Amino acid sequence: MNIEEERPTRAYEVAVVAARPETAEAVRALALAEGIRGADAFALVPVRLAYPIRRMESAWFGSVLVEASPDAVSTFSRRLKLEADVVRFLILSAPREERKAAPPHPAPEVRPAAPRSALVLSNEALEAKIEEILK
Repeated sequence: MNIEEERPTRAYEVAVVAARPETAEAVRALALAEGIRGADAFALVPVRLAYPIRRMESAWFGSVLVEASPDAVSTFSRRLKLEADVVRFLILSAPREERKAAPPHPAPEVRPAAPRSALVLSNEALEAKIEEILK
């Protein structure tokens, strides 16, 4: 038995912004070297950047869902950092399908406020009350 097969795997989403379209092949090769499954579907498409990164106004973007062990993803991440044509990358844990959304919390009961009695004080009575409080 291969040790890689015994490790539990998780689903991840890998997103990459690259300087050149040829970087897709390098990313696929890195993923394959780490035993990451599903990276063969990785492809890049041209995008216009919202702001210049490394003096580039356009780049190549791609994302793919993969399955791998946490150790393999950690090593893959370190190797992507060293890849010169990878401008940015992000690796996220994909949501598990067996998770169920928590039931919504019931809305808190809203009770109307008790009506306030309108106390009308004259100026003299108000000043007397303030003096009494300040003593």
